[in-house]
Formats: sequence, structure tokens, C-alpha cells
Amino acid sequence: MIRRPPRSTQSRSSAASDVYKRQVHNDPIFLKGEKDDVKVEVAFQYNDSYLENLISFTNNINTIEGGSHVSGFKLAINRSFSEYIERYQLIKEKEEMPTGNDIREGLCAVISVLVPEPQFEGQTKTKLGNIEVKGIVEEITYSYLSSFLEENPDVAKAICEKIIQAARAREAARKARELARKKNSIDSSSLPGKLADCSSRDPKESEIFIVEGDSAGGSVAGLVSVFDSGFVSAAVSSDFGAPIAVPAISRCAHGVSSTKRCR
Repeated sequence: MIRRPPRSTQSRSSAASDVYKRQVHNDPIFLKGEKDDVKVEVAFQYNDSYLENLISFTNNINTIEGGSHVSGFKLAINRSFSEYIERYQLIKEKEEMPTGNDIREGLCAVISVLVPEPQFEGQTKTKLGNIEVKGIVEEITYSYLSSFLEENPDVAKAICEKIIQAARAREAARKARELARKKNSIDSSSLPGKLADCSSRDPKESEIFIVEGDSAGGSVAGLVSVFDSGFVSAAVSSDFGAPIAVPAISRCAHGVSSTKRCR
């Protein structure tokens, strides 16, 4: 006798699944085919989650580490949707094409193959190693999916919108990380080489002195406490053989100080 869980538990679990995993298209996509005595069956469906969930079997053995059949399926999925998006120009001109991870985000699939002579990697039989199975799965999946997308434009559009949103979110996250890194670099990094930093954040009190060689830089170093200035020792030419002062911008404020000459 099978005991069902309380109704309240069922409602909470179903509500949670509705919130976090809404289906992108109603019915799962199912395909099957056979080539060179290798039988292939695949069923998959997209949801609005951020993870891909691929479950694979070889001769009814759960290959939890994947293998050649999973690799072939991924290649077919990536190729089919990339070509469809490019053919119908579903992304803007300056946008990058979605990557494989973007295409498989929210994908839930079951891949099953029957192989006459399976070759597993390791004794646990958790990863299929037959190279020829990769090409067979890719060919069968790509052939079916290409036709399916053309014959079901509503489903194709819904899945492609999900893929494009994933690509845009990834690109936005990348730009945000780069902006944060640049900001941290400006705020906290020390100046490179022989450039001494100003202690003041006021641009009116900050300037940079370019001097010839390390020996000239020694005399200017004492001026840092007087003018609160940064200086750098560099090989520059001067008509008078004296250090040259140029306007500088403080690291943490925008503005230019007046030009001064160090004698």
C-alpha cells in the first residue's frame, strides 16, 4: 500500500516547483533514431532555472559521469539553436552569440543509448567511451531538432528567448565584475615603479615632478612633504638640465593643479 504525503506538503512542494521551475514550453521534446546498430532516445525540456540537468544511460546503466553520448547531444543542441538564432537574426547586431552554457541553461534532458559493444572508462561503468557514439547521437539529435524548430516556431521562439536572456545576463555580470575590479584597483592599488603617491586628495595641492635620473629624484623627494606632491624619476631631456614639473591629477579627485618648476 502506497501512502501519500499530507495535502499541505504536496501543495507547498508544487508551489515551490511552480515558483522556481516554470516550464518554458509545455510538452517535452522527444526523439529517437538508430544508426549502425546504435539506438538513441532523447527527451528534454527547458525551464526557467539557471542549471542544466543531464541524465544519461547506456544499455540501461546510469552513466553519471556522462561520456561520448552526452558530448554528442551537447554539440547537437548548441549547433541547432545557434544556427536558428543566427538564421532569424534574433539578437542585435552588436551582441555576441550565446555560448554553449547559455544554450543549456535551464535544460533538463534524459539521453539513453543502446550500444552493442559498449566501452566504459573505469570499472564503475559511469562514463561511456565509444567515440563513434558521439557522432551518431549528434547526427540524430541535430537532424530531428533542426526540423522540429522549423515546424514549431512558437516553441523555438520561447526557448531562444530563454537562451538570449541567459547570454545577456552573463554579459551584464561580466561587465559588472570588470567595473568592480577597476574601481578596487583605482582605490587600493599602489602606484607602479618609482612613482610616489600624493597623500592629499585635493587636486589643487597635488602635482607631479618629472626629474632626470635617480640622483635628481633625491632632491625632489624632500619636496613631497612641502608641496604634498608625487614625483617620478625618468629619463627626460631639459634645456636647462633641471627637473621639469607637469600638471597632475590626483588619484581620487578630478582637476589639475598649477604648473611649478623645481630648481
